[in-house]
Formats: sequence, C-alpha cells, structure tokens
Amino acid sequence: MGRRLNISTPTVINTELMPLDESFYIEANGQLEQWFYDNTAQYAPNRALTPLTLTPVISAFDADSKQRYTPSFYTVKWYEKAYNSTTGDYVETEITNIVDDQSAEYVKSGNNLIVKKNVSYTRAITIRCEATYIDPRDSGITYVVGDSVILSTNRDASVDFPTLD
Repeated sequence: MGRRLNISTPTVINTELMPLDESFYIEANGQLEQWFYDNTAQYAPNRALTPLTLTPVISAFDADSKQRYTPSFYTVKWYEKAYNSTTGDYVETEITNIVDDQSAEYVKSGNNLIVKKNVSYTRAITIRCEATYIDPRDSGITYVVGDSVILSTNRDASVDFPTLD
C-alpha cells in the first residue's frame, strides 16, 4: 500500500477592521455670531472686511490597538442652508466657489471655507461640512463624517437721545 499524500489547501481569511472612534468638528477662527447696529447700519464684525474661516478637524482612536490617529481628508464638501423667499423654505446648496473676489460670499480654500457673507438678522444660516477621510490603517477604506455650525446675527437698536442746550 502506498502512502497517502496530504496536500494542504490554502485558506483565505477575510479580516475586517473595527471602525475608528472619531471626533469631527468645525473650528472657527472667530465668532459665529455677528451684531447688526440699526443706528449705523453696520455689521460687527463685518465679514466682507474680516472673513470667518471654518476648518474641519478630525481625530480618530483605534480601540483595539489603543492608538490615536489624525486621518487625512479625501474630500471635503461644504453646504449652505439658507432661507429662500421664493419657496418660503430653507434650501441647502453646495458651496463650490474657489475664486476669492469682491462678489464672493463663500470661498473654498483647500479644506477650509472662508465666509465673507454678512448674515441677515432675520434668518440664520446653517453651514454644513461633509468630509470623507481615509482610514490610516488601510488606505482602501474611507469613512464619511459631518458637522454643522449656525451663523447668526443679533440686532441692536439702541435709542439715542440728543442733548439739547
């Protein structure tokens, strides 16, 4: 009798990485609120003169390996949700402008958003960021995160009393 030859068969084991515990937020280089002074018809701060820069910030934690990461962004999209008087409702539109000129209300600069628009005191505006980041453990895996901020304006109409002699 002959010997039996065992040929091992390769086995493919699919492993899946556990999703990262992520922290995502929008960082502003100034105040999200403005003031509109009725007496002088001026905004403070005036975003046309001193723009607000919004920056997406992400950090991630791998619970299995106890390691912290700062993932890189694959794509970053910005959206404005503002009141449309024609439809009588809030409408969300993607911000795509990359040209910084006098007429620009928003400018995408890399992953950042530069806000040059003065918000009306009658209705606030919501700015939403949707970012896709690359898993630092496996470059073939991406995740989508999002956050939003509200830009609003307060109104001040102080009464000025003239001094009479």
